[in-house]
Amino acid sequence: MNDRIISAYKNLRMLAGNERLPELRPGKLRFNCFDTDGVSLSRTLASETFCEGWVCYQSGIKVILNTQSGLDIDDEALGRLLSAELSVNERASYHIRPSLSHEFQVTKMEEVEDETEDRTEGGDEIINVLIKRVSFLAMLPHPITMTASSEPKGKINKLDYDVYHTMEDGQDVEESASRFVGFQFQSGVRK
Repeated sequence: MNDRIISAYKNLRMLAGNERLPELRPGKLRFNCFDTDGVSLSRTLASETFCEGWVCYQSGIKVILNTQSGLDIDDEALGRLLSAELSVNERASYHIRPSLSHEFQVTKMEEVEDETEDRTEGGDEIINVLIKRVSFLAMLPHPITMTASSEPKGKINKLDYDVYHTMEDGQDVEESASRFVGFQFQSGVRK
């Protein structure tokens, strides 16, 4: 069924001009969603290395570029964390949102390429998806705090997301998730 959908989408792309519609490809998405408190969240994030991301607080946004070690999300000057999207690499990202049952809900999403990566661990779930990469114009309000281990490659111009579609009832294809991939810069360079 995915082959038929991808073929029909390729035909639509040709009619519209390839630049106007993003490429659609098949894949598998592993995701794990869990609630956690602030202390556990800080430990989880300190153990990861993030390529890029953003953290939204009550009083500002922190942009993360090319970190080489764990991330400290606590920032008293900017207030309470409201939302964050952090890219570990081209295939994996964290989404963090406030939760009613605990302090935060964390979703880790990772594209799985081969059958050996197909095993689930703990609360992980793997689903078959169709994937397209979309870019959104960056509208960066002030104040912004840049956290980088190297100089940015220009002004942030766009945010890239992979959008995941699933097939319901063997027919209907619908968007089920999206994952922050990284930034594009005015120079046209990604990362």
